[in-house]
Amino acid sequence: MLDPPYLIVRNPALLRLAAASAIFGAIQLVLSAFLVVYLVSVVGHDLITAGALLSASQVAGILGRPAWGYLADRTQASRKVLIGLSLGMALSCTLAAALAPLGPSWLSLPVVIVFGATATGWNGVFLAEIMNAVTPAEVGAATSGGLLFTYGGIVVGPTLFGALAHSAGFVAAFLTLALGGLIAALLVSAMPRSRPVAH
Repeated sequence: MLDPPYLIVRNPALLRLAAASAIFGAIQLVLSAFLVVYLVSVVGHDLITAGALLSASQVAGILGRPAWGYLADRTQASRKVLIGLSLGMALSCTLAAALAPLGPSWLSLPVVIVFGATATGWNGVFLAEIMNAVTPAEVGAATSGGLLFTYGGIVVGPTLFGALAHSAGFVAAFLTLALGGLIAALLVSAMPRSRPVAH
């Protein structure tokens, strides 16, 4: 049972990737858990509009998953796509924070679409990069170990975001989350570039 996390911890490339996925998981769950509350209580949208904007972000994520996977497959550059998604999440969080002083407007729609496409669409590219970082015999253990970190971020991230939003405000919380996206991009870009060979 401990083999998957042990594989992650003793492999620097996997550890960086898994740590980045914890941030991705946190950003994804913050989007689904807090977007409506933020749009209503801070930005000023009515509840129906905020719900429609959440739906738009989820549709963007549904479309984003196969689209990013197709791009990574066609370009054979899943790492670059994942770095781009990390930066897209950072940008989305920054733009979300910028909605507060603007108030309710049509600008919320492109922001939530980009937010959803990146924060909900990263999963398949992440799993592809996991497979690129290990031998075929290690794929199962590496995938389960990596997802353990991902779900850790899903559990802890929204709690920390909510606490920060309560104490310092949603704008500060989203800007902090944007910093997390930048850190994830650095983690992925710092991974070793050679693909392992099966023995």
